[in-house]
Amino acid sequence: MILHNTKEKDWIKLLILIALSVGIMIISVIIGSAIFFLTKNTLLLQAISSIIMFGGIAYCYYLLYEKQDFLKHTFAHLPKLKDIISAIIILVVSIPAIGFISSNDESYNDIIAKMIDYHTLLGLFEAIIVMALIPAIIEEWLFRGVVQRLFIRMAKNYVIGIIMAAAIFSLIHFDMSNFFSRFLMGAILGLIYYYSGNIWNNIIFHFLNNTMAVITMWIDLRNEITDIDYIDTLPVYLAIISFVLIVLWIVYSERVYRLSKKEIDNTDEQKKSFVEENEYN
Repeated sequence: MILHNTKEKDWIKLLILIALSVGIMIISVIIGSAIFFLTKNTLLLQAISSIIMFGGIAYCYYLLYEKQDFLKHTFAHLPKLKDIISAIIILVVSIPAIGFISSNDESYNDIIAKMIDYHTLLGLFEAIIVMALIPAIIEEWLFRGVVQRLFIRMAKNYVIGIIMAAAIFSLIHFDMSNFFSRFLMGAILGLIYYYSGNIWNNIIFHFLNNTMAVITMWIDLRNEITDIDYIDTLPVYLAIISFVLIVLWIVYSERVYRLSKKEIDNTDEQKKSFVEENEYN
C-alpha cells in the first residue's frame, strides 16, 4: 500500500512526520483519557497511549514512504547470538556512565511508582510488559527506524543524524532533569543501529535497561524504600571507566564498519568489472 510518492524530498518527509506526530498525539490523548475515565488504570493508559502515539506515527510514516511491508522491512531480520551478547555487554559497560549523569527526580519517580502494583509478581510482570517491552519495540521502531534514518539522510552525516534523533528521544520523555542521561542512551542506541543495521539489537538493549529499572523500583516499593539515591553510591572511577570503554567501543565499531563497507564496495566493483568485461567480449 503506497499512499504517497516514495521519492519525496526528505524535508517534506520531515514536515509530514511532524504533522503526523501532532495529529496522532492528539488522538492518543483523547483515547487515553477515555480509557482512564472508564478504567482508572494508569498502566493500561500508559500502554495504549504509547502504542497509539509512537507506534501510530511510525506505522503511518511507513505507509507513506516505505515500499516494503512495515513488519517485514523492520523486524524480519532476527539478531544473531553474537549480536545479543554484544548488546548485553554494551549495556553493562554503559550503565555506570548513564547512571553517573542521571538525577533522582522524585516527582517523575512518583508518577512511575503509581503505575506499578508492587504487591504481587503479576504486578511486576505487567509493569515489565508496559514499561519495558512495549517502549523497547515501538520507541526503537520510531526513533531509530524512522527518525534517525531520516535525519541521517537529511544531514548527510550519520553523527549529526544520531545526535538529533537522540535529542528528540530524550526530550519526548518530558523529564528534563535526566535529559543528558537519556541523550547518552539514545546516542548509544543510535550507534548500535547504525553499525549493526538490525533494530532487534536496539530492542534487546532498550528492554533490558528498562527491565532493570522496573525491577529495582518494584523491589524498593515492596520494601518501602523511597529515598535511596543510587547515583550518590556510584563510584566515580566506575563512571570514568565506563566512559572510556564506550569510546573504545565506538572506535572499534567504526573501524569494523568501515572495513566491512570497504570490502562490500570492493566486491561490488569487482562484480561490475566482471560484467563489463563479459559484455565487451
